[in-house]
Amino acid sequence: MTHCIAKLAIFALVCSVSVFGQKRTIDLASYDYLPFNGQSLKESGAITKLTVMVFEKAGYTVKVTNHNEPWARILSMAKGGEFDALVSIWESKDRDPYMATTDATMNNEVGFAKLKADTMAASNLHEVADLNVNIGTVRGYAQPKALSTVKFTFDEADNDGALVAKLMAGRDRLILTDKAVAAYYANKLGSGAATKLQWLFTVESLPLRTGIVKTGKADWQDVVKDYDNALAALQREGTVNKVLREYGLKF
Repeated sequence: MTHCIAKLAIFALVCSVSVFGQKRTIDLASYDYLPFNGQSLKESGAITKLTVMVFEKAGYTVKVTNHNEPWARILSMAKGGEFDALVSIWESKDRDPYMATTDATMNNEVGFAKLKADTMAASNLHEVADLNVNIGTVRGYAQPKALSTVKFTFDEADNDGALVAKLMAGRDRLILTDKAVAAYYANKLGSGAATKLQWLFTVESLPLRTGIVKTGKADWQDVVKDYDNALAALQREGTVNKVLREYGLKF
């Protein structure tokens, strides 16, 4: 009898370890947020590559799907539980009901850009508001919290490329953007467009995280914990900085 009980105990222990060790496949959504991630970039970009590496470090299998829908549509898909995780996310209370966020891989420097030929000047949010000009932004993007203290009129674009193009064409005098993103898309326009850009000032340095979808995902809290532990390990190993330098995002 004692022998049977011992065998049952060992069997239960083996089963529990096996179940604990099993990790599912993560359907990871990537999108064009250049130069950080995008279908045209090697391995869908540095942030997509790192996100895959973190999940794999945590024991998950990863399936990457590149999306070309507008940002607002991608968020709607996340809300509907159409994938498990989303690369390159800023924290936003509006998304809390359907998406958790992990620790950050890097920071985005978000602020205002204008054309050098435009003589307007501002060094803080209130001075920008006093300019009384339309400010370009991308539809669906979370805005820095500091902007809630000042009233602005926004002119929305579908994506970052269109946003920078509107500035270059004089349709917007100011755009709210990431510094690296603005430079990237200006360079893509050619004709020395990047040299015409001027950074006005930084509003906020925002941590760039991975979004873990809650909708229909019973284990989302475990996924967040696993991800953060694996990310911390890769940061300690120096792998994160190595990849960011490889893609020109870390100096």
